Amino acid sequence: MAFFDYTSFSIYLPKVTLGINLRGADLEKSNLQLVNLSNADMQNCALHKANLQQADLQNANLDTTGLSSSNLQNSYLAGASLVRAILTDANLKAANLQDANLENANLKNANLQLAYLFGANLGGVELSGANLEGALFDANTVLPNYSKWSEASKDLSRFTNAS
Repeated sequence: MAFFDYTSFSIYLPKVTLGINLRGADLEKSNLQLVNLSNADMQNCALHKANLQQADLQNANLDTTGLSSSNLQNSYLAGASLVRAILTDANLKAANLQDANLENANLKNANLQLAYLFGANLGGVELSGANLEGALFDANTVLPNYSKWSEASKDLSRFTNAS
């Protein structure tokens, strides 16, 4: 159970335990800030320019979802699947991506400052122009092939290895 106070009223958001099916939905420019979408099936959704700040997307299926220019700052994406997701120009600052699968995702020009990437799969990810300053990873993080880094981060010093 979660209660969020919006100064003049409160909203009760029950925890989604079985997940909601939003597969293929057009949610472009939607405001989903603080929404609990854990375990949701959001594969192939259009979420371009959506506000998902502080959203709970734990174990959500976001494969092939369009999230370009979306705000995912401080969102909880632990265990989420983002295979081949489009995250160009997305804001993932301080997002928790522990054990998330981002294989072959496009994170070109994305903001991953302070992102928590322990155990995340970044294999085949496009990171050109991405900001990885202070991003945390460990020995279980699968890093992309060095050639995919291009302008993003030719040295790993922009990552913070916490292992």
